Amino acid sequence: MNNRNRTAKRMNGKDILFYIVLLVLFLLLSFLISNIAYSKENVKNLELEQYYDGLEDVMLRKVKEYLNENGFRNSGVSLTRVVDSDNHRNYQLIVHHDHIDRMEEYEREELKEILCAFGFQDSYSTFHCSFL
Repeated sequence: MNNRNRTAKRMNGKDILFYIVLLVLFLLLSFLISNIAYSKENVKNLELEQYYDGLEDVMLRKVKEYLNENGFRNSGVSLTRVVDSDNHRNYQLIVHHDHIDRMEEYEREELKEILCAFGFQDSYSTFHCSFL
């Protein structure tokens, strides 16, 4: 009887060790799988950012060309964006030029509409223009 009790205790110890090793392997596997999914999401976000960066660069270039061709050389132009959790982008185009300050209000509004029209057509993006 005494030998049987010792054998039973050893098997319980082996069983516990087996379950600990199994648990560690499971945790390691779940960690690896979550990292793979996270990496794929990062690649997707990086591609999306590169896409929008290209659109923003083209838009800024066109705005600056328009301003230079229409008497607003050396204008200060900046584009800022806010991206919310749904990936909706809110852009603010800000233009500074002394000539704009001296324009009539209706002329400034017309210019604002023209400049906002340079915004790319995207259902996730909105554009606002203002002058300093």
